Order: sequence, then C-alpha cells, then structure tokens
Amino acid sequence: MRIVRTGILVLLAVLWTTLSPAEGIKAGADTNSPSVQQILEKYRQAIGGQALDGLKSITRKGILIRGIQGRVPFVAYADASGKWYYQQLFAYGDVVCYASDGKQSWVQDTKEVNAIQEPECSELRLLFDLALLRNLQDQYPDMRVKEGISPDDTIITLLAKAGNGTETELDFDLRTGFLVRAGELFFEDYRETENLHLPYRVYIGKDLGEALLRLKMEFTTVTFNEPIDQTFFYEPGCPAKPRKSVLYTLRKQVTVSEAVLDGCVGVYRHPADSTVTYTISRQQNHLMFEVTNRSPRMEIKPESELDYFIRFLNLEFHFVKDNNGNVVQLEIGSEKRAVAKRIH
Repeated sequence: MRIVRTGILVLLAVLWTTLSPAEGIKAGADTNSPSVQQILEKYRQAIGGQALDGLKSITRKGILIRGIQGRVPFVAYADASGKWYYQQLFAYGDVVCYASDGKQSWVQDTKEVNAIQEPECSELRLLFDLALLRNLQDQYPDMRVKEGISPDDTIITLLAKAGNGTETELDFDLRTGFLVRAGELFFEDYRETENLHLPYRVYIGKDLGEALLRLKMEFTTVTFNEPIDQTFFYEPGCPAKPRKSVLYTLRKQVTVSEAVLDGCVGVYRHPADSTVTYTISRQQNHLMFEVTNRSPRMEIKPESELDYFIRFLNLEFHFVKDNNGNVVQLEIGSEKRAVAKRIH
C-alpha cells in the first residue's frame, strides 16, 4: 500500500495558471458571497495568522490506514524553503519515500528511484509543503468563488485552476475558516498546537459507502521548528534499504482439522453498517475471508483453532464460540474493535 491509489497519488490534485496577482483574485459571481481574498485571509487567520510567519519547520508522525487492511506508520518533514520529505514503513521492512528539494521531486522505494511528475507532485505539496500553509496563492494564482453559493451555506467553494487548465475545488467552512476539502482530500479534526491549527486527520478519496476502500491519514504527533536533517532533502542515488518493521510480527502457523474450519464458515454482519457483511468460506483445507461482494478472497491462516491472520497485512481474526461450542461472532483486528455477529 503505497501512498498511491488508482491513477493518482493518494493525496491532492490541484494546479495553477500564471496570472498576475491582481488577476488571480476574483470576486464571486454572487455579490453577497465573500471574495476570494476574504476567504483566504479568514483561512490564514484560522490556522495561525502571524504565528505562520515564525514557522520554520514541521515534523509530523502518524498512521496511514485503509479500512481494516493494515496500519502503516509514517513520518513527514518540511521546512520553510519548500523542501519536504515523507516516509512510509510497511510490513517486512519495505520503505517508500516521497520527497522534494524545492525544485525536483522523487519517489524512492527498495527497488528504484523515480521522478514525480505533475499532477502527483502538486498533490503531495498540498499535504506536506510548509510554504502552502502561508500562502495558497503560491499554487493557486487563479481562483474564483463557485457560482450559485448561498450566503446561508456553511461551506463555500473556490475553483482553483492550474497552469495546464486543470481545475479543482477547495471547500472552506465559513464558520471556522478552515479548509475542509481540496479535490479528493478531506481535512478533519483541526487541533491547536503552539498557536497553530492543523488537521490531524485526512481522508483520501470520496466516501461512496466503501469505507474499507478509503484511505485515512491520522497524525499522532505534530511539532514545530525542530532541526531537520537536511540529507532527507537530497535526491538519493540508489534504492532505499529495507528496515526492521514495526508492524509485522512473524507468526507460527498451525494445522487445524477441516471440521474446525467448517465451524468458522459463515456470514458475519458489520457491527456499524448492516449493508456490509464478511464471508468466511473453505476451499479444501484453506479458510478464506472476503468483504462480501466487495473484495477479493484472501486466505486467513490459523494460529489456533479460533485465531487466524493474513500474511503481509498483519491482520488478525478471532472467532468466538457460545456455551454450546458454536461460533457466533468474528472479531477483526488486534484490538478486536470490529465485532461482527454471525447471521448465517
């Protein structure tokens, strides 16, 4: 699970045109709507105002999550010169890094190093480039208020156009001033840290009822103005070296009888969404798991008669029996937060 998803990087999409600053600030078609300049100024004040001027670096750590399919730790660094670095560490120690020295951008993994082209580079900048916190118009010189916005709405949308003509939408909350959406990035859980307000949760991709397919970034630690090793921003000349994984624990697989496997076979309902079910089936002496009609079947391997796991994802499953010895529910994840009741 790189930070890339179908066709685009798992992060924003927006570009800009080369207009003069005066041309870049356009009033909304609705004269009752705030102007672009008013919206951007409210946003700047909401996230920190003058505190942004003293911001020299940001260090952020967190977890990238896709439904129940694993948790990938990451770290991101950025400084005021437009340099940024993002690293993910996967199971088995695979490493993927995205970075920019302010001019060139690249992606490095344990196999190769490649340049990042537009629009992917712009998407990453919107998540990690410190300079964009200070001034969104560095990337969006041509913005206008979307027509048809009612002054009573809580969300107002700006249309931002790229130099190549690509246009995206930026949604701002009129009550708070915060940016809540940029393309298919959704910003939530703004928190105050040292007089700055930043989102601690970012969803990547629209919510189409497929929560298990939606990526989520959760920032657990955010610190400012700490010294950053500048070598992070040097373009690497070779692939990354694998590292010791903090995610994956080697597991001992055991052999269980077909009768035990058959006892787990069934359909289990998602605890919060009745439209989502999990199907457990048996193929010879293999137990298979799928999100019913939504995901491919994957083999879950036994650690005991009731405990199973999926290799590489480090995903755990625990079957629970009633007093009569019948399996009645399925608990998913190491923390067993998803408790699915058996319905068939």
